[in-house]
Amino acid sequence: MKHAPKLFAGFLRVTATIVVALALCPTALAQITITNTTFPVAGDTLKMAIDNSPAAGIGTITPPGGNQIWNFSGLQVDATRDIIFRPASEGSVQVPGAELFTRLSPTLEEYYNVTSNRFELQADYGIHYDVVGNSLFNYTPPLVERRAPLNFFDINQSSSLIYAIFPPGAFPPALIAALPVSVDSLRYRIAITRLDVVDAWGSLSIPGGTYNVLREKRTRLQETRLDTKVPPLGWLDVTDVAVQAGFRGMGTDTLITYNFWNNLAKEPIAVVNMGRDGLIVQSVTYKYNGPPTTVQEQKPIEFALSQNYPNPFNPATTIEYALPVDARVTLEVYDVLGCRVAELVNGYVATGYYAAEFDASTLASGVYLYRIKADGIDGKSFNHVRKLVLMK
Repeated sequence: MKHAPKLFAGFLRVTATIVVALALCPTALAQITITNTTFPVAGDTLKMAIDNSPAAGIGTITPPGGNQIWNFSGLQVDATRDIIFRPASEGSVQVPGAELFTRLSPTLEEYYNVTSNRFELQADYGIHYDVVGNSLFNYTPPLVERRAPLNFFDINQSSSLIYAIFPPGAFPPALIAALPVSVDSLRYRIAITRLDVVDAWGSLSIPGGTYNVLREKRTRLQETRLDTKVPPLGWLDVTDVAVQAGFRGMGTDTLITYNFWNNLAKEPIAVVNMGRDGLIVQSVTYKYNGPPTTVQEQKPIEFALSQNYPNPFNPATTIEYALPVDARVTLEVYDVLGCRVAELVNGYVATGYYAAEFDASTLASGVYLYRIKADGIDGKSFNHVRKLVLMK
């Protein structure tokens, strides 16, 4: 990455500033240590709540140091999420070396490697950028999500690269046609650099509980580039041209969060999203201590048709969809000639999240299309098509 030296140099300057600030703080006498007993294992369910518009002044931006008190007890519940960890072998794809996976949404799975001192994100599988259908993005080396032991004053810098190569047919034809050259294949080239600083400890109150915590500030820089392979020249960076052609997600982005960790809870007690500049709280995800809930109990905010999983598949696959209102729904599968080969849903369906199973054991290998039509009782409607691949 041509910009990587600048990113690392900036990180080093920030690190030096934080080290000086921490050195001026009073010596901590009672801070906790986070051990690997907080790493998730197969069968664990992490229950989280999300406040998408937290009230101002929740007190996250305090100077580094110990014996602090943070009061987040006024957070609201805009949504809840159960993060369920399962053996990696039960995921939609096989990721060598991965031990666990979790399905964060109908369109994204994450795969993790676990060691005695690291909980690492090894790959994610789902919808990425403008790729049509599910794709696998591998992190090299794996991106460290948790460390143990974790103590006050710890400073860690890490980085990871992703190279994901696709044929032109994996993208919408209009985007490929807008590129000025004929391409053999395209490659997402993503560089992630992160600086983690455990800069404070104290007591944090959230709805339903108060916890002893370490506060870890994470600054993540991600640079996403797009290359095309043009024989005989090889890989050429076409990021600027791709942006003009309508490709999304290109360029450099920054995300600053404060993660509050407890030595007994597997959930982070709170993750405060500070956005790009680190000045204004954007949202707070926190340990949910309320009544049991499931994703199905949440009301969707918009219509959605997810990419089927697994894909390619043989002989069955799952298609998930979401309805923000009660609607008359038809969900059908067609071959490439436009002939309907299956009707999965036909009738009135209440608002919520749903999954339909498609068994293609009687069909031949090939590309098929599935379409949802939803006519809501309040006049809202939705019509969307995706493709799936049966490979026997």
